[in-house]
Amino acid sequence: MAGSRHARRCRRRPDCAIRSLPSATLELAEPIRTTTAAAGDSFTARLAAPLLDAHGKRLARTGTLLTGHLLRVEVHVPVGETIIVFKPEFLEIPGARTPVTAALDWQSKPGPVLLLRHGEEGGGGFTFADYPLPVPKGFRSRWRTR
Repeated sequence: MAGSRHARRCRRRPDCAIRSLPSATLELAEPIRTTTAAAGDSFTARLAAPLLDAHGKRLARTGTLLTGHLLRVEVHVPVGETIIVFKPEFLEIPGARTPVTAALDWQSKPGPVLLLRHGEEGGGGFTFADYPLPVPKGFRSRWRTR
């Protein structure tokens, strides 16, 4: 992918970002330890399938890294649950660190919809009912770029 047109354009234009693409499935590359995680912590995920543009052209391969930050981590010990809001930020396409503007695909999200708070735009929230267990490596979520 180092020689892709998109990567070459993004090297020349720092404002280059992936905005209008179909949905993508992300898979956590490392577990998130709910006992120590905090808002502002970074996370790393991988694309679970290639990222294609509207014409079917591959922009990023399966396994391409995506980095972001946790916007909120709430632990509710009495009920044994943790709420985590993720915000994907950069797709690490070889040759270009590309900003990503994405939102959780609510239609494919399992469980109840978590309402975002002011300042959590571009994030997606999940409730994990097995505190204090970590969110496992390989946890998958579906996102749409916008």
